[in-house]
Amino acid sequence: NAEVEVNLSCSFDYAYFFSDGKETELRPEFNSLVIFPNSQEYIYESVKSTYILKGNKIEFTLFIAGLNIKKIYTLDKTTSVFKEHIYFRDDKDNKYKYKGIFTGKCNKSKSLF
Repeated sequence: NAEVEVNLSCSFDYAYFFSDGKETELRPEFNSLVIFPNSQEYIYESVKSTYILKGNKIEFTLFIAGLNIKKIYTLDKTTSVFKEHIYFRDDKDNKYKYKGIFTGKCNKSKSLF
């Protein structure tokens, strides 16, 4: 059986950082997210890896080397709400602290060729 490929175009509309308690509206910048449901793999920001299912949500984590940043992404398969939860590692205790969230949507897209 051939692997099913779901092509999505995702953007974030709002950002919220706990430090200032303000929600900021963003100008959408679209990123490609490819989901492979049969193998539970994804491609996002040039990274191909596996995701986990939590109820109706797909979840995956990316680490940004050298910047001590962890990003946890969730995509609700029904509502198409896409979130990026941002954590910064504290040098004092080496633990990640939740700093903010980007919220947006994903839409199905067709490959140009």
